[in-house]
Amino acid sequence: MSIEIRKAEIADLACIQRLAHEIWPLVYSNMISENQIEYMLRWMYTLEKLKQDVLNGVIFLLVSENDKDCGFLAFEIKGHETFLHKLYLHPELHGKGIGKQMIRQVELAAIDNNSDCIRLTVNRHNPNVAFYLKQGFVVEEEKDFDIGGGYWMNDFIMKKNLK
Repeated sequence: MSIEIRKAEIADLACIQRLAHEIWPLVYSNMISENQIEYMLRWMYTLEKLKQDVLNGVIFLLVSENDKDCGFLAFEIKGHETFLHKLYLHPELHGKGIGKQMIRQVELAAIDNNSDCIRLTVNRHNPNVAFYLKQGFVVEEEKDFDIGGGYWMNDFIMKKNLK
């Protein structure tokens, strides 16, 4: 198994959009409704929104296994904090250490930019909460976010100290 994690370019945003549309229904169907999945994909994964994210300083990394795109992550350096916005990997590749490599890339970037910590939000019912706990994150608080359309994100805010 050959894994490559590389910085995504604007030309890769269509691939990230496609991966989101493939991965989200597989990952979230047991947590949120199909309608909410579709709503959130339209809200967060239009090409225009992804381009705007890049222009606003969000860094996207694309993950490939044996030259096949299989996941992505996005993070942003904000002062002395790094915020992990997205971390998605095809479910058939879970448990192979790839997610750990993805987190490590964020950690290295955060350390290079003198971040004190990494923060993220994750659905409280997401089984991957256990993955983040194994990577050294702790639950800071529970928060509910009104995202419009009658939908809510019911999340944990998690933090990993780097110093």
